[in-house]
Amino acid sequence: PERYDVVALRRLMHGEGGYFAEALYQQRPSSVTGKGRIHYAFDSDNISEEVASWRKPMVVRGRWVGDPEIWVGMDFNVNPMSAVICRKVADQLHQFDEIEIEDSGTEEMCQEIERRYPGSVINVCPDPSGKARKTSAVVGRTDFTIISGPKAKGGHEFKLYAPAAAPPRADRYNNINVLCGESGYAPRYFVHPRCKRTIKCLLRYSYKPNTSIPEDNAGLDHMPAALGYLVSWLFPVRGDTKLKDLRRRM
Repeated sequence: PERYDVVALRRLMHGEGGYFAEALYQQRPSSVTGKGRIHYAFDSDNISEEVASWRKPMVVRGRWVGDPEIWVGMDFNVNPMSAVICRKVADQLHQFDEIEIEDSGTEEMCQEIERRYPGSVINVCPDPSGKARKTSAVVGRTDFTIISGPKAKGGHEFKLYAPAAAPPRADRYNNINVLCGESGYAPRYFVHPRCKRTIKCLLRYSYKPNTSIPEDNAGLDHMPAALGYLVSWLFPVRGDTKLKDLRRRM
């Protein structure tokens, strides 16, 4: 369809090279052009080089400058561990980075986030199952205790936000679609072109034909899962939400 026009995507991806945009379009599954895409509201309007970026917090002439706070959505699958790195800007979510580590665990992911964004307050919205599941070899440690526990010397604690139970999968999909601009709602999720894996997953993750069962799309579910946990915490569309309040103001 027109909204996935190769020329438009190439223009958006100019800083990363036109080849990526064209290859992504040509390799799309048939469901991308049909009703089988899970994140059907995500399109080129959500890809922008103008998302809020990150600057290391520091004191300059007695005043703090930079960005002291980031928001992280995290999926605990071990291969790969996946995380989306975002800024919350008013009622919008700006994703400026992503992390995907093969054969990894929660501790290594936290170390990588600290390495990339030293000095920031790091708010993490992970898979709620992490309160029980362990990715660490140390007995008695869970994903949650690894995230919220003491870090290495010179590090700092992450702030952990998670509901008692994971939101239903369909609700996570719906939350992302609404934030992407579903059915005329104003788009409020924007991702930088450098986040190639996130973009690929949102474009290609799909349902099995004529079902509501997600395809086993070679790991395309992990980045959307990480994003879904974050979006569902920050911008949940609850049953009593007046959707008309989310519509674009004309």
